[in-house]
Amino acid sequence: MQTKIDQLAFLDMYMNTHCPSPRELRSQPLVDLTPEAAQSYDLSENFGITHHPDSSIVQIEYHMFGEGVGHQPRLSLARSLQLGLCAAPSVCPWIPRMQWYVEDMEQDPDGVVLVEGVFKFTPSTSMTVWAKMRYAPEAPEGEQYKIVNSFFGLVDREAVKLTADFRYCEPEVATI
Repeated sequence: MQTKIDQLAFLDMYMNTHCPSPRELRSQPLVDLTPEAAQSYDLSENFGITHHPDSSIVQIEYHMFGEGVGHQPRLSLARSLQLGLCAAPSVCPWIPRMQWYVEDMEQDPDGVVLVEGVFKFTPSTSMTVWAKMRYAPEAPEGEQYKIVNSFFGLVDREAVKLTADFRYCEPEVATI
């Protein structure tokens, strides 16, 4: 349980120190898989989750042992769902919750952001956190993003090899 609390605290801290407003996030280019990488996956399955084609998710990948933090501010939601959920059967019961997150984000694009946190769990498995965050522009700096709901799943790292263009930060930025 403490690991999950720490992961949520890390996502909260990271979003508040490294991410602009939802409007500014949406102005960035939408990153999708390269055509070569997409051929490796069945991308026709959406798990029943409906969403706008331009919907996106902030992906934060925490690497241990001094490798830094990978940050993709606007990853295609379709690809995130298909690649993450197809490799994480443990999250199937949470698909209705993810639909709720998507609906909330699409109804309030300036106030709700979806975040996917990827944390190394074992050499072959990642613990992934899908979180819905509320953005309050009037809140003090460093407190504008707040996690309002989340769920966790284990993802087989060998089954999912993302080729998104990550931005890396210095490892000391990733400390809580």
